Amino acid sequence: MQNIRTLFASATPEQRERGRAWYPAMRDACESIARETRTPLERTVACAAITSPGVQLKTNLAFTRSICAGGEGGLYPARMIPACRRVLSGDVAPQDGVGGPKVTAFYRAILGDDDAVVLDRWALRALGHEKDGCTAKQYATYAATLRDAARETGETPRTLQAILWIVLRDRHERGGTRVKLADIHELGGQS
Repeated sequence: MQNIRTLFASATPEQRERGRAWYPAMRDACESIARETRTPLERTVACAAITSPGVQLKTNLAFTRSICAGGEGGLYPARMIPACRRVLSGDVAPQDGVGGPKVTAFYRAILGDDDAVVLDRWALRALGHEKDGCTAKQYATYAATLRDAARETGETPRTLQAILWIVLRDRHERGGTRVKLADIHELGGQS
């Protein structure tokens, strides 16, 4: 938990504000897609969650818009299309169409669940886990740790995760050069 404390303490006031606003901004982006494509919000959010693993945010939102509009999503991995189609057709309830702890938590966090703990690769790194994924047992343990840290910091679990996400991504380097990764706040009209 020390790494989380250190990362949180190192967050600038601007990074903390971006973290606090991240999930509401993502919900706004999903609401925009829902209105534009006439797709119920929960179904739109489910597609955004289903298609979130392993892609940049801009790609995730573009695919969500495309699939909700009836398209095939462009270059996104075809394996996600059937899951989105089941949700969009009503074959499954949106909350039942998302799978796995990270994707389910992302769905809940976008819809406003402050207790949702999204453990993507960035959150796992903040917790000292070097791999991009983890077992269900590890996920539960890490989620409890992040919830404890959230209580210490006075943030909600979803907000603390978003702040850590921003801090780590703002510091991300490749080959010694800082890499600017897209953030929901920077996508503007693309959301």
